[in-house]
Amino acid sequence: MLTTIYRVPVPGNKHNHIEVYGEPKEGWYEWRVVTPAGEMLRGTTDMGYGCPEIALRDALIDATIEREPRPGKPAVWRGRFPGTYETDERNRV
Repeated sequence: MLTTIYRVPVPGNKHNHIEVYGEPKEGWYEWRVVTPAGEMLRGTTDMGYGCPEIALRDALIDATIEREPRPGKPAVWRGRFPGTYETDERNRV
């Protein structure tokens, strides 16, 4: 069962929130930035963080990276280093 561990406001944005979620019994966590309507703007899907605080740290670092918004296409972190985002195989953010 997925559990939300942390839900904090995105720094400098009073509407969107960072959520760190995962399976505490299995020891994996991911993060996502969501709108008030629940739409995921960006986040991780396959990092498998072993510690929710590390996932939160990376989400906060991500929040400081400026990038062009891509409406309707969430940026998903598919690498081990900040800035390696993609919306699909053709569009790198």
